Amino acid sequence: MSEETVLRALDIILERRHYPILMLCAQGTHRTSTVVGCLRKLQRWNLTSIFEEYRRYAGAKIRLLNEQFIELFDTDLVQKQYTPLPPFPSLLSRPPAHSTRTPPCAALRI
Repeated sequence: MSEETVLRALDIILERRHYPILMLCAQGTHRTSTVVGCLRKLQRWNLTSIFEEYRRYAGAKIRLLNEQFIELFDTDLVQKQYTPLPPFPSLLSRPPAHSTRTPPCAALRI
């Protein structure tokens, strides 16, 4: 995954008019996990928490190069003005059991 791809994805994610947003990738978990890891870094999560979330989501498919990419990602390259973001739920979050309707959302395919 290139830095340019992550920056484009974050540019979309940080645009509030796209909320709510659904992030997914066509080939599994790695691109989504990497983008979310960079988002967490932008949100000033510590690396231990970022990697714990990444590893839980990736399961047995952990890629150390993705973790290295997240660790070395320079948040200063993000073009959008950083404003406190709404609390994005964990990758492992599930909608409430009583929820039968999915709210409309923007889809970001990475």
